[in-house]
Amino acid sequence: MTTPLYSLDSAMAAEARGTSPVLLYALDGFVDAGMAAGLAIGDFLGHGDARRVVTFDVDELVDYRSRRPPMVIGEAGWEAVHTPELAIDLIRDAKGTDFLLMYGPEPDVRWEAFAGAIGDIAGDLGVSQAIGMHGLPAPTPHTRPLRVTSPATGVALVQGEARKAKVQVPGSAQALIDYRLAERGIDSKTVLVHVPHYLSVLPYAPAAVALLERVSQVSSLDFDLSRLTAQAETTGRDIARQIEGSSELEEMVRDLERRHDERNGSGLLALPGEALPDAETIAAELEAFLAEQSRSDDGDHPSES
Repeated sequence: MTTPLYSLDSAMAAEARGTSPVLLYALDGFVDAGMAAGLAIGDFLGHGDARRVVTFDVDELVDYRSRRPPMVIGEAGWEAVHTPELAIDLIRDAKGTDFLLMYGPEPDVRWEAFAGAIGDIAGDLGVSQAIGMHGLPAPTPHTRPLRVTSPATGVALVQGEARKAKVQVPGSAQALIDYRLAERGIDSKTVLVHVPHYLSVLPYAPAAVALLERVSQVSSLDFDLSRLTAQAETTGRDIARQIEGSSELEEMVRDLERRHDERNGSGLLALPGEALPDAETIAAELEAFLAEQSRSDDGDHPSES
């Protein structure tokens, strides 16, 4: 007997169907340099009127031994367990337009079943567009405008419009969703913000701002970015103070600025006359970043309360 992967609130689903909503999604556990998508989702959930539409069964999708849920113990014994949550909420943007937001841990298992469930949900709710979001570590300085890209979408890949240069990288459930939604004929894309690699493991609010600005450009949505913008300004001042006291960091930033300016902000991986990194090198860099994220996650422990 197959266990359903999710439950759907029929009343909220009916409300969503009437709006042909955009679906935004970002899952924890893969690449999100600077916590760009994570900060954006936190801002939505912390200041919006999120209404639950879909709740996924995390017992069917998450390996608790690889990501143990934190539990709180007090004087009288166990007080709470913070079970992971994987869900889709209905939220309103700054103009009152409803959109769907999927967030939570990347499933450890049943990726194809999960992607298929997202396709079924998108079809049932009349999703007009699906947009994945995350940050990508890049050799770029924080003193220059962040580059945001939308690489070849799942639609382009399905239709055989892939780029001439092909790179094989570690897969993700989020990328699989993009690909499978495209196979169903749903307009799907991923928006990436290129985050300075030396800031990639820290919360970097400027990346969240740039990410949502691009999402607004490629969709019908409009966001209140005032809180994230204020946070970005504070982050910028803090970074400037830390770099000012280190000649090594100052030299690194100057070198990145030179390379950025010589590329005219194109985001190319190599300057004219330099060898372009091969696919194996790019994949290795990505895997190294994922390993660093894993080590950071292993070092996180719930604080005492």
